[in-house]
Amino acid sequence: MGLRDSPYRSIQMVVVAKLAAYGDKDAPSNPFQWDRVILNLPGQADYDPTYPWVYKRRLDGHIASDIFLYADDGRPTGFNEEQCWAASRRFCSVCSHLGIQDASRKHTTPSQIPGPWAGSVIHTRNALVALVSQKKWDKTKDMIQELARLITGQGDGRIPLKRLEQIRGFLIYVSRTYDWMPPYLKGLHLTIDSWREGRTQRGWKVKLRIWEWEGEQWVDVDPAVFAEATVGAATAPDLVAPVDRLKEDVKALGSLFAGREPSVALLRATRLYSALYLMGDASGKGFGSAVWDASHIHWESGNYNQDYQEESSNYREADNLVSRLEGLEKTGQLTEAEVMVFTDNSTFEGCYYKGHSQSEKLSDIILRVRQLQQRTGILLHVLHIAGTRMKVAGIDGLSCGDLLEGMMKSDSTPWSFLPLSQSADDRTAGAVSRWIESWWTNEGGAAWCGVPLRTLTPQDWFLLHEINQPRLWLPPPAAMPTVMELFNDDRLTNPHLPHVFAVPRLMTHLWRKQLTKDADVVFTVPCDPTFWAADMHEPLILLIVFPLTFVQSYKGPWLAKGTDSVTRTERILNQGFKSWRDGRNDPRKLHELEGYVPGMWEGPEEWSRYILLQFFDAQREFPPVQECMDLPEEDEGIEVPVNNDHANARGRDGDHLMGVPYECDLCQFRNVKRRNPILSNESDGYTLLVIRRVNLDVFGSRAPRTVKANLNRLVADYRAAELTFGLTDYLPQLGWPYVEDRVGMSVALITLNASLRPGKYANHLQYDTMRKTPTWYRHAHSAGRGYNVDTLYAQDEKRVHATTCVTLGEWFVHFKLGAKYRMGQIRCQDEAFTSDIIHALDKVAQDLWDNTMDESEKRKVEELMVYVLMTFCGNLRGEEVPLASLTGMRTLWEDSINSPEPFLMVTLHGRFKGENDLRWHCIPIPMHTRSGLPILKWFRRVMRRNLVGDQRQTGWLFADEKGNCRKMGHYDPLLVELLEKVKHHFPGVIPAAVDPGDFSLWRSGRRGGTTTALSLGVPQPIIDLMGRWRSREERRGTLPGLPMRQVYTEVKNAVSGMLIFAKYF
Repeated sequence: MGLRDSPYRSIQMVVVAKLAAYGDKDAPSNPFQWDRVILNLPGQADYDPTYPWVYKRRLDGHIASDIFLYADDGRPTGFNEEQCWAASRRFCSVCSHLGIQDASRKHTTPSQIPGPWAGSVIHTRNALVALVSQKKWDKTKDMIQELARLITGQGDGRIPLKRLEQIRGFLIYVSRTYDWMPPYLKGLHLTIDSWREGRTQRGWKVKLRIWEWEGEQWVDVDPAVFAEATVGAATAPDLVAPVDRLKEDVKALGSLFAGREPSVALLRATRLYSALYLMGDASGKGFGSAVWDASHIHWESGNYNQDYQEESSNYREADNLVSRLEGLEKTGQLTEAEVMVFTDNSTFEGCYYKGHSQSEKLSDIILRVRQLQQRTGILLHVLHIAGTRMKVAGIDGLSCGDLLEGMMKSDSTPWSFLPLSQSADDRTAGAVSRWIESWWTNEGGAAWCGVPLRTLTPQDWFLLHEINQPRLWLPPPAAMPTVMELFNDDRLTNPHLPHVFAVPRLMTHLWRKQLTKDADVVFTVPCDPTFWAADMHEPLILLIVFPLTFVQSYKGPWLAKGTDSVTRTERILNQGFKSWRDGRNDPRKLHELEGYVPGMWEGPEEWSRYILLQFFDAQREFPPVQECMDLPEEDEGIEVPVNNDHANARGRDGDHLMGVPYECDLCQFRNVKRRNPILSNESDGYTLLVIRRVNLDVFGSRAPRTVKANLNRLVADYRAAELTFGLTDYLPQLGWPYVEDRVGMSVALITLNASLRPGKYANHLQYDTMRKTPTWYRHAHSAGRGYNVDTLYAQDEKRVHATTCVTLGEWFVHFKLGAKYRMGQIRCQDEAFTSDIIHALDKVAQDLWDNTMDESEKRKVEELMVYVLMTFCGNLRGEEVPLASLTGMRTLWEDSINSPEPFLMVTLHGRFKGENDLRWHCIPIPMHTRSGLPILKWFRRVMRRNLVGDQRQTGWLFADEKGNCRKMGHYDPLLVELLEKVKHHFPGVIPAAVDPGDFSLWRSGRRGGTTTALSLGVPQPIIDLMGRWRSREERRGTLPGLPMRQVYTEVKNAVSGMLIFAKYF
């Protein structure tokens, strides 16, 4: 099928194109220019329902142009026809520039009444509304009638499964337009999947636990439910039996689609003062409700008759709200209006969005609401609020006849009781963001992924493609629909960046279900902790989205969500926030350790910070997250930060309890010298000083927060055990009663003393050089009495042996790690070659070659240039190039240069890093590059000199007079000499601040090739293909001892892809 890519990548590139099309927001000529982000949110005193809740405003005051995508199809918008044309032209131009096909035949003229797009017809002429075409409306009615006939048909009552799937697919497409339709498709879903295993007779899945939204917790299911679970079939049957709910849903759909013309769904109110807020409650025998708009409050209260008092509270509260809506309909107040309905009854909110309840009466009430919504065209939101908020607002008092509470007071503003337009940080004066920052950074101030969180402002929401930092989202609940759209685009284009959300539990129907699917960690902070006080009423929902990236050879899982560590952390946090005070005040509540431990801290902020710091630290090892961490990597030659003197000058409480033996300086002196120190002896004083340094290095191998957390846990558990069980004598005994060096202190002293020798790049040895001391000791130990043949594990050629060498013990490992943290590492990496440097080097080398009569010098120049070209164009390490085989290159020369796409095949033969046997490797290099690198010229000269001049047909390509393989160091002095001439004769090719001595054949070519490929836009998979050729060929079947011809045959299929790496150089 050729080269294919995933839909994910395709959609990702379209979103990238959209962001590129937006361009500079401040450029006056940009059709997508904008000046400010306006938050026009429900709950604000100046809320205007005729405008979007969140929008970008131009300098001239109009709503800015935008692009809406559906898969790979885009629809630009503008405040007039001219601006819409300009936006369309800009988007199409950018797409074409980026290589995304733009089919001009599909363009349409800007219009306020365009045709169908993405399943809907959107009109903006007199109002912003959505509907379907007449043809689709009629087809929907026909399908609903067909469903009714199938349900009431003759025979055994079973229905064709295939036909149900076809009907469902079409109805789902229609439901994209009408948000009141999806709840009434549930019966269809349950019927289609009723044949599967683990279903009840009503078609529902049998679950061990269900999430209780009101209680914010998982609840165990009654075991009796499992008794009626279906066994299921191995394959889908042709016929299925309809579940009970299907008949009710079809009846409801029939009433909703009874009209002849398509129903119109209002997307935005049409009148300035058409935003209505309805809050109602029913308590005992009474009921009450209040409706307010921009100018008035209208309230009602009363008592139910005897018949209503016998109904359930859920029914009475639902009927109270719906009856009030029907009364407003009769007065004409609901026509094309936006209505917010607030209730403290979670059952009514859930039934409204589900469309169904086990109570038939409650289901009928919900259907009344949907029919009213369809008749009036209102934009309806049913929002759950806390019961305490209902009381504070005074609505609970209305149902009891109290008219002097909350918003009923003359000096009260109704909107002040509904903080829909306020973020969590706005309501707590920044306490929430300070708490989040406390566990995002450790005690040393270092951010978890190396980069601090960026608290996003509304303007930042629309500029995410310019922000390369972890995101902290603290939006108002009413802004969450827009935030979700922008987050989805950002997650698609920047999956390597983490996100943290903190949102009050309000308007959750617009965002919670979708965001919890994307989030790796979700937990709830109730209204007890000090940073989220009781007067917040609703809990705070925290969601964490970890970074994600591809990891070579990793088999998953790719998401942290659902892993044991995430599940456990969510459980600890959800339970701990609720019980931390109870656990502290009543130590007998030790049913579960995590439920008690929070009480040992002064407050929930400190406890939760401890839990989250540990959790985040553990996630560093999760491969898809680890690859995104912005941390120093030794392999890239980045200097490891050196700890400050204060941190390494003293121990910390709890250092002696971190899993390795600890003895004081005096005891360690006695262990290594078998006597007491003589204070007047200078050598003994120095020994004590170095012992102190060794002990501190062992301590320094552990992070401060880890040591503190371990000690805190020990103290907490000890006190709990003493108080609850009376246990006091169970701790392990510390210390060692014998005078002997059991940890390797003597070798550690020698190692630290060796580190004081002058190094190449500093006045002391680097860590990598210093650790050679314990290496020779280990070898000497195994060469003597410490030799051990006991094998603990063996597989193929790998062996794990038991050893008694102290330098391999846990204590010595911690000593080396602590020394590394303290000393740091200074690496001086080679400067990278560029195409310009190679061209200049060619001219200097050619001049030297032309003007010398010494054939040995000519040979050295030729071989140096081939060496440089191999490392640069073949992405080879300097130590790999001398393994180039003259035998292999001679054999494949004619075949490679005469291929349709000419190339030179570099053949390597030897034992490479990570390999135990001799192997052949073949690396293709293009014969022609975009800048005209002189590849063929120098390769021909070297081959001619070997084959014709020396009459050699076999052996190494780089060989001395005796046929031995040349070393890399043979060519480095000549390279530096030629680069000095390049810098002198070609100013600017080598930057003035760069010394030619900073270049080397070791890594300059490889670094230069990779850097040049990235700058020229060579795809990352191609760069990886060239950079990991050994592992790639191993996967393709290259085996030790395989003939070179067979290796060439294996590699030849990938030549075209590998040549892309250097052909554009």
